Amino acid sequence: MRPVAYRIFSKKHGLNLKSTGLETLTEIIGKNYGTEWRGAEAAKMMEEICRLWKEQDMGVFVEGKPLQVLFDEITASKKAKEKARVQIVSQSVELVGEEEIDGLDGKPEVNMIRDTAPSVDVVWKEFFKVISAFDQPLFHYNARQQRFEKRKNKPTLFANAQSASNMFLTRYHLVYNRLLRNDDTTDLKITSIRSLIGRQGEFSIFGMLSKNPEQKICLQDDTGRILLILAAGCKPDPGVYYPEGSFVICNGSYIKSGDAEVFVVVTMGPPVAEKRQETITAYGNIDYLGLHGNPHGSVVRRIERQVEASMLAEEKRLENQKVIVFGGDMHLDNPMTLKALQKVFSTLETEFQASGVKKPLAMVFSGDFTSQYQPPHLYKKGFDKLEELFKEFSSIITGVKIIFVPGQRDPWTNTFPTQNAVVPLQPLPATMINRIARLCGEDVSMSSNPCRMAYLTQDMVFYRDGLSERLRKCNLQLDSANADSDDEDEDEDEVMINDGGNIVDEPESSFDFGEGLSNFTRPVDISTPMGSQVGPSNTLSAKEIESRKIVRTICDQGHLSPFNRHERPVAWDYDETLWLSPLPTILFMIDTHAPKFSLRYEECMVVNPGPFLNRKVANWVEYDPAQKMVKERQLHI
Repeated sequence: MRPVAYRIFSKKHGLNLKSTGLETLTEIIGKNYGTEWRGAEAAKMMEEICRLWKEQDMGVFVEGKPLQVLFDEITASKKAKEKARVQIVSQSVELVGEEEIDGLDGKPEVNMIRDTAPSVDVVWKEFFKVISAFDQPLFHYNARQQRFEKRKNKPTLFANAQSASNMFLTRYHLVYNRLLRNDDTTDLKITSIRSLIGRQGEFSIFGMLSKNPEQKICLQDDTGRILLILAAGCKPDPGVYYPEGSFVICNGSYIKSGDAEVFVVVTMGPPVAEKRQETITAYGNIDYLGLHGNPHGSVVRRIERQVEASMLAEEKRLENQKVIVFGGDMHLDNPMTLKALQKVFSTLETEFQASGVKKPLAMVFSGDFTSQYQPPHLYKKGFDKLEELFKEFSSIITGVKIIFVPGQRDPWTNTFPTQNAVVPLQPLPATMINRIARLCGEDVSMSSNPCRMAYLTQDMVFYRDGLSERLRKCNLQLDSANADSDDEDEDEDEVMINDGGNIVDEPESSFDFGEGLSNFTRPVDISTPMGSQVGPSNTLSAKEIESRKIVRTICDQGHLSPFNRHERPVAWDYDETLWLSPLPTILFMIDTHAPKFSLRYEECMVVNPGPFLNRKVANWVEYDPAQKMVKERQLHI
């Protein structure tokens, strides 16, 4: 067996087969191919193992245990294919074993037509799922091999200190490796902070913004920390926020004066976001949401290209599907909120009955569901009244997925009221919505905050938080930007919606809409330099600038909470549920303190429906997954 394995593994693919790997390979080939261990089928299996080993970046040395895991994954994938009902896309091609018949001369031609490969029948409901943060499959990122592995330890809300350290290290390595993959930064040479010591010249460093005990701004990577000083004339990229805990690239020079070591920054900016498909391809088409098998199994499952193509085709075929996302702060203790909901449901019911519009796939209700902290029995009354509304409009509620995303004032977060609740927030207690659960059955989802919804190939993220306020509050005042601080403060005041509970300004919408209804529109793309520009020569309004800064900051950081652990505590073992890597198809960033907007950045749509009720106007948005377009709805109460 050794000469055959050496020829395929080492000579052809450059892999080093260890003794344990050779033993495992011999056992695999012997059990499955017997006396045909030298045959073409056995060689083909070894080729497949080598291909997947290299595709998953599992290293140069092939050892026994990971080889067995990889073979089990290949076997499970083949069994799934055999069970799937296969249909031929091209009627002119007939498959005979592994060969394709050429219609002209009848001779077999292997791999003749890639585009007419078989496709798998897809039942879309099997790939439609609401995923709470506490049910989401979690992975360990192996920074050395640049690949994801299944976690060995079960996550807990009471994690140890090592988990806190690993949380920021993993964030660092994910963004750093994304930076290395970016075509625009291939010529950029990143120097570690430790390597700066004793060197002269200009360098590029990458790390996380932090503060030292003297409250001076520093940059920290996995090797050390260094004090930052901005050179005269240095103006960091104005299109993003720079909160403590975010990652940046700095270009400049290293200076040592006595015991002080500083890095003089000439330019500073964020790491640019990566398109969703590029990230997925880079990590081998991993099934991040656990739709294609046991989400909590021990094997990292991957999505077959054939299955993915069929899911995309089904996505486009299912027209007129939609997801309704209501604005935030749906205060059920406010009679005006219930009146507004009644009118909204009445409008939707009329459209459904008159024009035969399909029922929505899902309706998303987001907190806070109370305007003030209340005892449980009073809080529950609001949901009991909502259940009565659901009964009244059962024609549009039945069969629709109902999702509740909690806010800061909702149980059990409000047991200990604070502006810095630990994310992800846990779902609403079942006892609070038991009447709705009895009415809607399995269609009710008590989700965490954030939560995700998988629909075929699409990943939708719902996050209810005051991100805009927190970003403005935590934005570091960099020295070269102090001269413009007054102008920035004016912009911040202009985009504020609430001031001490009183409405001072209505958020400006990025849509054009008529009385209560607008057409589906494609979100504004800000990926291009002109689209993301926020300089003074630009004609964008203050609210448009604000919305672009929020979107770019969150997407570039690849995280829903790019802050230090004091400003926004995170459950250390569940930090992965806040990652935006890969970027979702659409992020519903439900922020009642930010302007309403619908933007597209690096093919990721980011939508903020604003508050549900504002100045007697009900706000919600509808998303069409087939067209990947958004429609804003408003209704005067």
